[in-house]
Amino acid sequence: ISIFITLSSICKNINLDNSIAEKDLVELNSKNINLTIGIFTYQFKSYYKAELERIARCIEIIDRHKRFRYTPENRFDQNMISIKLEFFHTHNENNNCDNNHGVLDFDKFAKFVDLANRNDIMIGIDAMLEKNKQEELNTYLKLIKLGYNNVFITLACYREDIDERVDIVLKNKGHIRLVKGYYSDNTVKEWSQVTANYLRNAKKLVEDNNFHIIATHDFEILQKLYQEYGSRMDQKQIAFFELYKSFVQKKLSQFPYKIKHISYYKPYGRVCLSLTHMGKYIHLTREFQRRVLGKVY
Repeated sequence: ISIFITLSSICKNINLDNSIAEKDLVELNSKNINLTIGIFTYQFKSYYKAELERIARCIEIIDRHKRFRYTPENRFDQNMISIKLEFFHTHNENNNCDNNHGVLDFDKFAKFVDLANRNDIMIGIDAMLEKNKQEELNTYLKLIKLGYNNVFITLACYREDIDERVDIVLKNKGHIRLVKGYYSDNTVKEWSQVTANYLRNAKKLVEDNNFHIIATHDFEILQKLYQEYGSRMDQKQIAFFELYKSFVQKKLSQFPYKIKHISYYKPYGRVCLSLTHMGKYIHLTREFQRRVLGKVY
């Protein structure tokens, strides 16, 4: 009972006023490092409206601490916000249910995109599961057609159709955050192929003139990119999980190239509620190897 009460207290009180996110943002920015604020995803009716308000406050925090006004020249140095679309499924307001059900409330999500856009802030669509990827892409392309240029989409290289999806977004002049992939439903089973997929598509992003995010802890990939493209890498943002900051800092100290635009991604919110909802999708073996053994994926 005492453990349950403790966990419930943590769930109800962690970072509800965004003070932790704001503190992290200010600290990282003082070191010329950007922060992407991730929103923990869970589907509990009693917290839904409060979380919608918290997303708006995250945008306000980023706006309040701008180091400069957004221009095409400084677009690589900006704090951003990243959200999973399933948070905006209509069933959230009615009951607590799995994201297998529910329909995306596009208008509600678009309101946050518009709020961010009016403040020159980038907002991202997180990559979720195989079953979510078409909704993510369709939503993103719809936003582009509506004229929003402040949105990026996260594409995972452990999907078999990653090349096609990258090409579609680039053709539509969109913005991509490229990742290898996090969850347990990867359709590409050989991780060496995932790595090959990543390198091949990362080159497309570097060769494209738009804003893109190279998100990886694989410094072998980064070194290959810097060896081939040199200063062109200065036109991309390189992103890492804040959770692995110690590992990243050690690697950066040994890295033979200067990374000009660095960003950390860190999720905020009711941690244990999110883990309750998302835990069944996490690849436990890879997670253990990442966190405990320091293995790079």
